[in-house]
Amino acid sequence: MEIRYHRKALELMGLTPEFSKERIRKIETFEKQHGCGLPAAVRELFSLSGVEEWFLGVNQDRLLRIEELRLERHEEFLEDEDLKLKGLSSELFQEPAITFMVENQGVCWWEVILNGSDDPPVLVPLHYESNTWMIAQKHFSDFFLAVTFDHALLRKEETLWDTSDHWSGKDLPGFKRLPTTYGWPMEDPKYRYQKGSLLLSIHGGESGDIWISGWKNEKELEEIETLLEKN
Repeated sequence: MEIRYHRKALELMGLTPEFSKERIRKIETFEKQHGCGLPAAVRELFSLSGVEEWFLGVNQDRLLRIEELRLERHEEFLEDEDLKLKGLSSELFQEPAITFMVENQGVCWWEVILNGSDDPPVLVPLHYESNTWMIAQKHFSDFFLAVTFDHALLRKEETLWDTSDHWSGKDLPGFKRLPTTYGWPMEDPKYRYQKGSLLLSIHGGESGDIWISGWKNEKELEEIETLLEKN
């Protein structure tokens, strides 16, 4: 079987792609139990050995095991008169979805919408006490690459945290852009950049976090900080 959707994420994880017959059987059992097929990008990910275990390396959002996946119908949310949908139609929200990832304290979760696409959008509630939902990313594979990037950044031995007054999401010279996500822990977009071993994430909006890891020496770190100040 060929890796079509998650090659870059697997590189960040340091995992050699290995499809598991046992995992594929579990996927088929889930599909039979719930009467739905997993989209190709979702099926590929959960067919690979070691992906859930890798996310346990840091105290961050957790990828669910196959047997923990939950089919969602959203009926209870649709009945709420305070329901707010940002960036998605009510028709899309009414499609069935599968919860596949949870926040480390269980106060937020992410769902992939079963809209017939091979690489469908990911949905997220903005806060567990509100009934406001938005699209975290238009494609499951891009969302998974983004969260893998976040985990890889925090696994580095040296990580720098700072704050940004405002970040507009512009390109950074010499850096490659990675997928942007929206929603939890704040509605504003989260931008990601990579330059070799250097990993950089910035939350947009009026005030957001900046995370940097992978610099080779203090001079390189100073250059990054200067670059951010200029932009």
